[in-house]
Amino acid sequence: MVDTYTYIPCYTWINKYIRGAEKSRTKMGISYIERGDIAISKSLNDVIKTVTLGSCVGVMLHDPLQKIVTMGHIVLPDSSIRSEKAKNKPARYADTGIPLLVKILEKMGSEVNQTIIVKIAGGAQMEDENKTFNLGQRNVLAIKKTLINHGLTL
Repeated sequence: MVDTYTYIPCYTWINKYIRGAEKSRTKMGISYIERGDIAISKSLNDVIKTVTLGSCVGVMLHDPLQKIVTMGHIVLPDSSIRSEKAKNKPARYADTGIPLLVKILEKMGSEVNQTIIVKIAGGAQMEDENKTFNLGQRNVLAIKKTLINHGLTL
């Protein structure tokens, strides 16, 4: 099995994302995340919101014991087509974003295989009447596969 983290300096990215997510765009107590972004919360009073999902998928990983929530807005299933972009924004892709969310939870004290609750939303069939690309379905399948590889299920 190939380690999907090999080209991402994990601790640098995790620290960057933890700092960035703590400063995410907030309006009236709600943190908004955009495509390819993530947010982290350690407070029951926080609200994390993403909009305009369409074929994108919002992925939420929640550890009820540690009271930590991470959420990512996944845009595409596979980073291999644009690996340079994935290095700069790994949360944009299912195969790099999910591992990043898992690593963040682990760094914050979660036992990922034991307590994590996973929820997703989105993955719609958008503007593709002939179903040529099936991007929403491909996103959901890639997310499920990556979750399974980390011992997580919906």
